[in-house]
Amino acid sequence: MRSWTAWLALGLGGFCLSWASILVKWCHLPPLAVASWRLLLASFIMALWPAARRSCQLPGRAVLVGGLLLAIHFGTWIASLSLLPVYLSVTLVTTSPLWVALCAGERTSPPALLLAFLGTVLLSGHSLRVDAQVQPLGVVLALLGAWSMTGYLLWARAHQPQAGQPAYALRVYATAALVLLSLSLASGTTMNGYTREQWLCLLGLAVVPQVLGHTFLLLAVRFGSAGWASLTILLEPVGSILLAVWLLEEQLVGLQVMGLLLTLAGLAGLTRSVTKSE
Repeated sequence: MRSWTAWLALGLGGFCLSWASILVKWCHLPPLAVASWRLLLASFIMALWPAARRSCQLPGRAVLVGGLLLAIHFGTWIASLSLLPVYLSVTLVTTSPLWVALCAGERTSPPALLLAFLGTVLLSGHSLRVDAQVQPLGVVLALLGAWSMTGYLLWARAHQPQAGQPAYALRVYATAALVLLSLSLASGTTMNGYTREQWLCLLGLAVVPQVLGHTFLLLAVRFGSAGWASLTILLEPVGSILLAVWLLEEQLVGLQVMGLLLTLAGLAGLTRSVTKSE
């Protein structure tokens, strides 16, 4: 029987992660600046954790590749939110289990893969036709965010168990932050002079989804199993969409709802096999 502590940690983790897209929208700042400050602030906060300051057992190349992939993920996904409504951006970027299953050649449910793929195509295609907020470049950026997260997850899987340690996470966060900061400075992105509300949103991004969200996920894994972390693939988009409907007044109609439900049903099928096997 699953521990109620694991369920609680999982729910709190999904809730915290769901705020990421809302806080990004509220920042009203250049995407590179948001991505840079999110990871810079999260790195400073994580550095306060003694376990994260311990020596990392992985070579520098492993940290560098992980950091580059994470920088691409946050840079492209946050940029997509400036071109897409929340419902479409978060649904596309959380299709990473679909691409992981395909790239890793895992034994999984073909109907689940088909549902997730068809749902993604239907949601994206219909949204491009009926929603004036949707721009094709945003769809590409959100998918790049999903594919880079796929690479990040596969890279971390190849370097377990060290890649699951706080020391690795801190170094990967810091590497990604430095990559994004370098790009921000090279492109002339404004990195200061923000309002108090914007700084609070940036701090909220670092604390709520990045630090608290991932900490609760670690607790869910500790009291449940590793496969439980994959359930956030369902919780994050659902929570983000509900928050966007409530706080940003976004709306979905007709085939958009059908595409969203097909995608989530497919992802549910993919994660179910993981949790059942554990």
